[in-house]
Amino acid sequence: MRIILTGGGTGGHFYPIIAVVDSLKEIAEDNKIAKLELLYMSDTPYEEGLLLQKGIRFKKISAGKVRRYFSLLNIIDSFKTAAGIFDALIKIYFNFPDVIFSKGGYASFPVMAAARIFGIPTIIHDSDAVPGKVNQWSAKFADRIAISFPEAAKYFPEDKTALTGNPVRRELFIPAKLGAKEFLHLEENVPVIFVIGGSQGSQKINDVVVDILPSLLEKYQIIHQ
Repeated sequence: MRIILTGGGTGGHFYPIIAVVDSLKEIAEDNKIAKLELLYMSDTPYEEGLLLQKGIRFKKISAGKVRRYFSLLNIIDSFKTAAGIFDALIKIYFNFPDVIFSKGGYASFPVMAAARIFGIPTIIHDSDAVPGKVNQWSAKFADRIAISFPEAAKYFPEDKTALTGNPVRRELFIPAKLGAKEFLHLEENVPVIFVIGGSQGSQKINDVVVDILPSLLEKYQIIHQ
């Protein structure tokens, strides 16, 4: 069985794909699927070492961003996207999959456009309460749709949408009990606040943390991603 995975640009797309890969391997082992071939198609491997570790082949395609404001880069990136669709058609033809799994994002658009042309079964997953533009477009022809928040359901067809939550890598549930404080240069007996955000809400979170950082540092140690 060959599965193409695609998603674009950020860890919010990449790392849930890795979590899906781990589950796919377990399912393949349980169901005695002898050969599970996995390919990741995007404009960047994001973390090439992790792809190698997981046995995932990387196929590079070009992709352009669509900015929601006027920019001459939108014109340049439209040519990148067109080239990416052509490139995806060729690479998918020679690596024809049984199914394509997409996490959305601008880099997934060429792959999903090729999937629609070829009529390949597709599954999409969206991590946000307000889905991205590519996933909203892909939903029109996707066979199955998975969402992380119930609020996102109104953007997708009810008959093929399921609330699954967000795929999370298993190693995140096994914290490193030794060496973490030394690695992060943390002091003993001082509480730690970890701040993390992504997608459309990350800018506001970052701005608020920067504004209140001096007062936070009076009582806490801050790890801000």
